[in-house]
Amino acid sequence: MKVLVVADPLEALQDETDTTLYWSKICLEAGAEIWWAEAQDLSWFGDHLRIQASSCELDEKGRLKAGEIESFSILKTRFDWIWLRKEPPYDFSYLKMCWRLSHLTGGGARFLNSPESLLLFPEKEIPLYLVSRAILQPDNILMTCISDLAEEQIRFVQEQSSDFFICKPWDSFAGKGVRRLTREELLQEIESRRIDSGSILQVYNPSVESRGDRRVLILDGRILGSFVRVPQKGGFLANLVHGASLEFSEMSEREEAIANKLAAWTQVAGLHFIGADLIGERLNEVNTTCPTGLLALEKLSGRSQKQLWRDFFFNKKNGARL
Repeated sequence: MKVLVVADPLEALQDETDTTLYWSKICLEAGAEIWWAEAQDLSWFGDHLRIQASSCELDEKGRLKAGEIESFSILKTRFDWIWLRKEPPYDFSYLKMCWRLSHLTGGGARFLNSPESLLLFPEKEIPLYLVSRAILQPDNILMTCISDLAEEQIRFVQEQSSDFFICKPWDSFAGKGVRRLTREELLQEIESRRIDSGSILQVYNPSVESRGDRRVLILDGRILGSFVRVPQKGGFLANLVHGASLEFSEMSEREEAIANKLAAWTQVAGLHFIGADLIGERLNEVNTTCPTGLLALEKLSGRSQKQLWRDFFFNKKNGARL
């Protein structure tokens, strides 16, 4: 089996926590080839798509090591899998990667996740999409407004009873740029045009401070498990980079119902592996670009996921085909 990984620089990833490295080791140990590249390494060359990538192997300490860079045609190389694992921002570079890969046809490789689905379903808008299609109910998600228009942003704030709101970038991740503002502070920023165009506004749910947010991992419509990330005392950001701690607990009935509906939808959406985040038993967003948390789930649950993933990758029926 031959795998092309399009991700962030290999040296920037943490061996103890990174899901892509975890997958790569599983596949290498089972005899697969792993080739590593970044989004900018894709090029149209005449009538075909080329990529510069490095073949990977495990060093004496069991860590992933990249070899010399080679340039080749993606289709002619006959990859079995293409893993799209580039972290946000969901910017023009990310869009170019998806556009270029989505034009491949007839190659037989399988995507995780497919570029078409990543383009069609921006991860922070998925909860709103699911409500618009009656897959979820309005009270299943955090009350949210995404608009470029100041008057619509003001209307949203005025219609809510909450005294606090979250303002966050549309294209970022891991809590970057996320702010908690009072009603008055937010209205002042909107009116003075200090809110970036397209920023996401949400009603603040204070339960995140004590109960954290729940990450639910879903593979091909199957819920693998979940865990909770609790912010530091006095904080509201439930991201590990902001000092959050991890806890294992079972989902409530309401959380499980939301997760099951989401899992069923992912099978028809071409999103084979996702990480859904819930706050106060409401869906906040759905991580599709580079879901993480497998190693945390293994550690907290005490259940190894290795055989499950080995079976998934080596079963030719799985994944979204080119």
